[in-house]
Amino acid sequence: MSRWKRRALMAALALLVLGALYLISNLIFVNFIVDYWWFDSLGFSGYFWLREMYRYVVFFAATTFFFLVFFLNFWFAARFLGSTGGAAKADPKQEKIQQGLSRVFLSGSMKVLAPLSLILAVLIAVPLYNRWEETLLFLAGSNSDLKDVVFAKEVTYFLFNYPIYTLIQTRLLIAALTVLAALASLYWIQKGVFAQKGQPFPRAAKAHLSILVLALFVIQAWGFVLKAHSLVYSNAHEPLFYGPGYTEINIILYLTIGAIFLLLATALSLIVLIHTKKGYVLLSISTTLFAVCLLLVNTTFLPDIIDKYVVKPNEIEREKPYIKNSIQATLEGYGLDYAVNRSYPLDKGYRLATDQSFQMNIQNIPVWDQEFLKEVYFQLQGLRTYYNFADVDVDRYNLGGNYQQVYLAAREVNLSKMPAIARNWQNEHMTYTHGQGAVMTPAVQSGDQGISWALKDVPPISPFGLAPGESDLYYGTDKYPYILVPNDVRETDVISGKSDYTGKGGVPMGNIWRKFLFAVYFKDSKIFTTFQTNDESRILFRRNIVECVKEIAPFLKQDSDPYLVVAKDRLYWVVDCFTTSSHYPGSSPVLDGSFNYIRASVRATIDAFDGTVKFYITDPKDPIAKAYDAIYPGLFSGKTADIPRDIREHLRYPKDLFVIQMEKYLKYHQKDPVVFFQQRELMQFAKSYEGKKAVSMAPYYITVDLIKPGRQEFLLVLPLSPINRDNLAALAVGRCDGEKLGDVMVYDFPAGEQVYGPSQVNTVIDQDTDISKEFTLWNQAGSEVKRGRMIVLPIAKKMLYVQPVYLRARTASRFPELKRVIVSQGDTAVMDVSVEKALEALEAKLERRETEKARLDKSARAAGETAKAKAAAKPLTASPAPAGITPVARPVPTASPAPTLSKKL
Repeated sequence: MSRWKRRALMAALALLVLGALYLISNLIFVNFIVDYWWFDSLGFSGYFWLREMYRYVVFFAATTFFFLVFFLNFWFAARFLGSTGGAAKADPKQEKIQQGLSRVFLSGSMKVLAPLSLILAVLIAVPLYNRWEETLLFLAGSNSDLKDVVFAKEVTYFLFNYPIYTLIQTRLLIAALTVLAALASLYWIQKGVFAQKGQPFPRAAKAHLSILVLALFVIQAWGFVLKAHSLVYSNAHEPLFYGPGYTEINIILYLTIGAIFLLLATALSLIVLIHTKKGYVLLSISTTLFAVCLLLVNTTFLPDIIDKYVVKPNEIEREKPYIKNSIQATLEGYGLDYAVNRSYPLDKGYRLATDQSFQMNIQNIPVWDQEFLKEVYFQLQGLRTYYNFADVDVDRYNLGGNYQQVYLAAREVNLSKMPAIARNWQNEHMTYTHGQGAVMTPAVQSGDQGISWALKDVPPISPFGLAPGESDLYYGTDKYPYILVPNDVRETDVISGKSDYTGKGGVPMGNIWRKFLFAVYFKDSKIFTTFQTNDESRILFRRNIVECVKEIAPFLKQDSDPYLVVAKDRLYWVVDCFTTSSHYPGSSPVLDGSFNYIRASVRATIDAFDGTVKFYITDPKDPIAKAYDAIYPGLFSGKTADIPRDIREHLRYPKDLFVIQMEKYLKYHQKDPVVFFQQRELMQFAKSYEGKKAVSMAPYYITVDLIKPGRQEFLLVLPLSPINRDNLAALAVGRCDGEKLGDVMVYDFPAGEQVYGPSQVNTVIDQDTDISKEFTLWNQAGSEVKRGRMIVLPIAKKMLYVQPVYLRARTASRFPELKRVIVSQGDTAVMDVSVEKALEALEAKLERRETEKARLDKSARAAGETAKAKAAAKPLTASPAPAGITPVARPVPTASPAPTLSKKL
């Protein structure tokens, strides 16, 4: 074979090997490659590389540090191996062994010590790799104006520094123990086994060991400092209160401080003993005292004695300042320290329908339940089998110049109701690819009219000009498979029948190599073998917006209810995101202990057409959000003011956050430590009925002029009751509009007045004969009566209770029909076809009741006066004495002089 043929063959083999290696590497890293393409398609390629780089930078830095700790100590110790220290020589056999050991560690340091140090360093550094993001928060965390009430340290110390300090201290302690044990063993092998009796120990080696011993004790002393700081997370007093109490602050804290000083004294005594052979007594005393302190700190013996004989007899006085600290810390941790309390004086008058405030608010009273409305939307606006309404949202829009509360839902694609024969690969991934438009209805509806629409149909039409320019939805809240668009099959469109995707979202399919990798990634060979894609084709995946946001920012928790916004140009989704921590000092954690600090500090917006995701910081005071902004420059697109106005006007108070906050508020609103200790004003979520089952009410959105009369606001409301009672105690309100977004207000009802709760009103409705009669007739006529969710409505210093009534036909294609609306005030309930007519009927009924009550009161007063007059006119006659008893003569009373002022006094 000629030379050039051999070279050609070698080149071909080399290319084949390289190709095989490239293929194998890509198959191994296919997840990494596809993830990068996806992040790059969203404009987050820099952020992707930062996240990947950070974890390895942290791991590399930690590994390098611990490698140097191990290697330098081992290398320094190796200098003394084989040293005779000037003593008599050992026998030749022992000397040969010593010299061999010395050669291994001296000449082979890079062959033995380096690999050994690297292995140990990696093992020590792995936990730091697993918690790399916490390490970055520690490095990027900023200062805070808030300080904890126990140690007067900034709360950011506990949020960012303390968790990493505890991790680092543990790693350092393990490293120091490992080094000390290894070096002590090496020195002992040389001087304790091989050396002749009386051979001196090298001074430098002795100093080396002394430094290691001192370092070990200092690291452990730091651990006790951190243990003292951990008292802010004490749960010894739960369920009463969270955080340190009298025993922790006055006993355990001082014992821990004593242990720190005794530990350092023990370390110094030990070093003195090693170098001078003196100090046995001092070492014994310090060691004994340290052991006693350690025993008392880590057992319940002393705390139980203090609790039983010092705290319990005077518990309120002993624990009062610490209960106050716990209340303050918990309110701060959940953002409730600025909650505003107001009283809500009740007006029991019966003027309703004619009241000006009622006239203004009546158009925003929600009378549809979202679950029932979803069925109505599907039946009336589903249009095709492959469309679905996954969720119904509540919002407010300008309808004809009026600030109007509405319900709206996106018309998303879902093939689950399609015939099985139609659910094939091509239809799922290339034909039925997207939803179209949205529907919107005003919150208030009437039972005697058809449902009114603010937005409907495809293409969308709106009498109020709300139809968006681009109405296709490729991203939403439903379950979405990957799709390949545009394609040669053409996508299905309701109007034209066929359409092509024109957006820039998704990852370009590009060449056959990309198709192959996507086929491997999705484990679907049809991606590779299909001929229906073209040069413009893109693959859209992770189209569920919850999954999308979680993939980009896994460090953020999400509200469980993303909501749709209809803007002028297109449809958008908004996801409320939270920053959390389990290390806020003194704050009571949630039930599962996962966090004790939460802020709704981030909003994510997702373009429903092309999937563009943007994050905005909506709480610039949150130190965690500020730290993430510093860690990931470019991830956040700005602050609240930078959100497009069409979207910003529809931001709202997250329900999940409100529930979490109110679960803490039920207990921690008792700011007086004595009241808190007695749990005198403990509350619960108000109870309502679903069928015959009593359930805790969930928060709901209403639009009323509660905060400022004459100015309507979109509010999130939750009624609260005294514990184990059904009446109302307060109304918690989360504000949603403008600069007041995120504010919390609580309206307290007069303590001495009965304010009906929803469950009590439910009983009033059940006992109303007129309403019960109607229900019986409807049930007998082949329909099923369903009562919707009751809402508590504060308007014009009155408390109204509104509950819709639905009829559902007992047929296969049944969907609920709004038939009546029940409106109640106190112990009076009426039912009519609309809120307006129900209010008129309620006012008339209350007026009749007041009139009848006044008439009865007048009659009672007249009867009383008549009886009194008759009694005064009737002469007094003595009753005859019983037989055998002689009547006693009594003196006739005479008029006595008027008493003097002194006698009166």
